[in-house]
Amino acid sequence: MLSIKIDDELSLTKRTPAEAEAVKDEIEKFGDIVFHMKNRRTKKKGFVPSTYMAKKGSLEWQELLQQLAKGYRLPMPAFMGTEEANINAVYLIMLACWLEDPQKRPSFESLKNDLENFELVRDENWCKMKAACLRELSFFALVGLSWAIPTTKEYKGPSQESIIQAKAILDKYPIIDGHNDFVMGLRTYFENDLTNFDFNTNLSAIEPWASHYADDTDIPRMKEGRVGGQFWSSFISCDAQYKDAVQLFMEQIDVIKRLVQDNPNDMTFVTDAQGIEQAFADKKIASLIGVESGHAIGESLGMLRMLYELGARYMTLTHTCNTPWADAAQVESGELPVRSDGLSDFGKLVVQEMNRLGMLVDLSHVSARTMADAMDVTRAPVIFSHSSARSVYDHPRNVPDEILSRLTDIDGIVMVNFFSCFVVPDCSENHGNVLDIVAHVNKIREVAGVDHVGIGSDFCGVDISPEGLEDSAGYPNLFAALLEDGWTEEELGKLASGNLIRVFKAVEAIRDTLTSEEPFQAWIPSEEVQADESQCRMEPW
Repeated sequence: MLSIKIDDELSLTKRTPAEAEAVKDEIEKFGDIVFHMKNRRTKKKGFVPSTYMAKKGSLEWQELLQQLAKGYRLPMPAFMGTEEANINAVYLIMLACWLEDPQKRPSFESLKNDLENFELVRDENWCKMKAACLRELSFFALVGLSWAIPTTKEYKGPSQESIIQAKAILDKYPIIDGHNDFVMGLRTYFENDLTNFDFNTNLSAIEPWASHYADDTDIPRMKEGRVGGQFWSSFISCDAQYKDAVQLFMEQIDVIKRLVQDNPNDMTFVTDAQGIEQAFADKKIASLIGVESGHAIGESLGMLRMLYELGARYMTLTHTCNTPWADAAQVESGELPVRSDGLSDFGKLVVQEMNRLGMLVDLSHVSARTMADAMDVTRAPVIFSHSSARSVYDHPRNVPDEILSRLTDIDGIVMVNFFSCFVVPDCSENHGNVLDIVAHVNKIREVAGVDHVGIGSDFCGVDISPEGLEDSAGYPNLFAALLEDGWTEEELGKLASGNLIRVFKAVEAIRDTLTSEEPFQAWIPSEEVQADESQCRMEPW
């Protein structure tokens, strides 16, 4: 049995150069392999049969085969994001098994047939694949291979009259979306090479995006959706923590800036609230950078300052892993152990240094205890860039009422997430619809007030969205539904962008009162970093 989890690494015994060369010779005998999938999931069509070719000679193919031949540890992020990459991963794992025990090798034709007819069985969060030389190969539910069953709810949507009225309101008060993961697709597909990439076209109609779960966003659909401002997420998975996370996050900041520079007629890079307002006046999409997870700074306040200098204007304190100084939401579900029981003393310094810089403190993804600790020590408003209301749907990624009730005192904002699995129960069977998002928006308004709610779709970072909000063109559907629910034009203007701009200005105002304050210069205490987390460091440990 060969076992692998996507959030871990496949460890193979390192081979000598001679052994690696022999394995490479074996690998080079193979050409293209065609895979037939009987149950590929798509957002728009449900289950469809599909055929994929693992093309020999591609850059990714060569890199992974080279690592496999040498017996190095294979980085799992390379397998994520595209179905072609996932199929390549399956083939490589199968090939690893095939090469490890020459005495038990099936024939090539037998292996090929088994690959063409492999079974995928959904078992909670795991998939099991039965194949040739493996009795059982387990791997974490791959992004491109998970199922989604179309919603059973029938929803007709708001009236056309309401949609027209909503669009007119959003022409006056454009949307600012707190979180979009589009640029991760650029890394997955193009290694951040934007040569000949056209963002000003409907990407959902062309490959590779048409087959990708994250085909939600492009300039035409953002314009249709009346998007006037977007926080683009600089994100790298938790696999990079304690390794090369700092470099990789910076590479994502670089590609965000180049994407904006390549589209000067439609987008403009912005680092302050005044810049957002100027972009609105110029009819361009204000493009800002949000760093998604504190592992981007490598436990260094110096790196936090450098990310700010590069243009990042918020940082989410964690992602789906704890940092040494902050606990993630998964500690509430038991998926992660409690580490700091909220924020450590160093974590509190991170929040205070962000206040000094004028950087928005983002509490999406963190545990409720971390939320409370951050709100206790912050000197400026906080944001939740892509979270919803826990009392509407009880999920650790959502914000509890006791935290929502504190937003008024610190002038914070929750920007509502559209991911079905954070919005409705049983999301695999019911994607929800616009009215489910309305329920979350209204709950936050009820508890925190109309001045403390915004929009943070999480487009391109999730594979299931409610009906009517499948992509960046859909915002008018939500605002039309809110109109029909009794919201006024003024209130919708606050939700669309007014609240976020007010919060941003308040954070900048606090920054301006702290200009005489020296930077926080402490290093994280050595006892907060475990031994196996410092192996890739020279100092201070």
